[in-house]
Amino acid sequence: MVEGKDAFCCDIPYECSLEHKLLTQEKIDMDREDIGEVRFMMEYMGLWYGENEKSYFKSDELNLCRVLNKAFYPLKDWELKDKKALEKHAKQMPKLRGEIRILACDIALEEGAKNDNSIYLLMRLIPNNGTYYREVVYMESHNGLDAQVQAVRIKELFFEFKCDKMIIDINGNGSAVLTNLQQVTYDARRDVHYEKFDLFNKAKDVDFELSENGLKVMYGMRAMARENNDCIVYLKNAIINGKLRLLVDDLEKKNDMATDKRFHLDGEYASSVLFPYIETTKMIHEMINLEYEINRDNVAIVNGSARKDRYSAIAYANYLAELIEKDEIKKSSADDFEWMFFD
Repeated sequence: MVEGKDAFCCDIPYECSLEHKLLTQEKIDMDREDIGEVRFMMEYMGLWYGENEKSYFKSDELNLCRVLNKAFYPLKDWELKDKKALEKHAKQMPKLRGEIRILACDIALEEGAKNDNSIYLLMRLIPNNGTYYREVVYMESHNGLDAQVQAVRIKELFFEFKCDKMIIDINGNGSAVLTNLQQVTYDARRDVHYEKFDLFNKAKDVDFELSENGLKVMYGMRAMARENNDCIVYLKNAIINGKLRLLVDDLEKKNDMATDKRFHLDGEYASSVLFPYIETTKMIHEMINLEYEINRDNVAIVNGSARKDRYSAIAYANYLAELIEKDEIKKSSADDFEWMFFD
C-alpha cells in the first residue's frame, strides 16, 4: 500500500491477540482442542501447509492411506510398576502369523527448535499374497537427546514392539548412536541390560568388532543419491499401490472417543491417546511440502530448509520393507522351483 497498491497481506499469530487481551488463553486452548493441532498451527500461528506443483507426495494420495484406527502405545514410566498395566500392555496389538516388525530411526543430536529431531517409527509388515502391507502404528520425536540416551530408547521400543529388524541412519550424528547400540546397554529406568545390536548389511567405516556376537538386527543406512532416489520412489509406489497404511486423522480419532468419559475428563490421557495420530498428521504435512527435482535419472528432495525428519523415518522404514519383500519373493520363487528331467 505504501507503493500505491490497494492492499497488503501480513500474518499476525495468536500471541498478539493474547497480548492485547482480544482473546483469552482459555479460548485459545479450547479452539486448539476443537480443531486439532495442525489446523491450529495453520489458523492461529500462520504456519501454512500445502502442496504445490513441485510436490512429489500429494495430500489426496496420502489421505487415502489413513485407514488405521488403532495405534501402538509404548509403556509409560508408571506402567512399569503396575502389574495390571503390564498385563494389558502385553495383549496390545498381538503379532500376526508371518508378520514382520520394523523400527526406523532418523537421528539428530543438536538441541534447538531450528535443528532436526530424532524420529523413531514403528511399522508392521502384514503378509498379503506374497507381498506386505506396511502399517505405521507409532512415531515419536526427540530434540537434543545425547547418543547414549537415544540408544536406550531405541532398544526399549525395539523389544516392546517385538521388532524383527531395524534401520538407522548412520551418516553424521547417526554414527554416534550406532556405536552405543553396538554395545551392551543399561536401561536404568527399567533396570534392564540390553544385548549388543549388530549390522546385518555391509557398511564402510563401521567397527564390526565392537558388536561381535551381537543381535544382527540393524540395517545401516547411508543415504547417497541412489539410495535417496530408491527411498522416495519406493515410498511413492507403496502409496499408489495401497500398500502403505497410516493412522486416521486425529480429529476422526477424537470423534471415536466420544463415549469415553476419561478421554474428556483427563487431559493428559486424551493427549497421550491422540499423540500418534497428531504425529502422523504432521508427517503428512511435512511430506506434501517437500519439493523434488530429477538429477541424472535420480529423484531428489531439493528444498533443504523444509523439515523432513518424519519423511526420512518413514522412507527408511519403507525402504527396508521393500528389501525384505524382495528377499521373501526370491525365497518363495526358489521354493516353488522344481527340477524336470527328460529321458
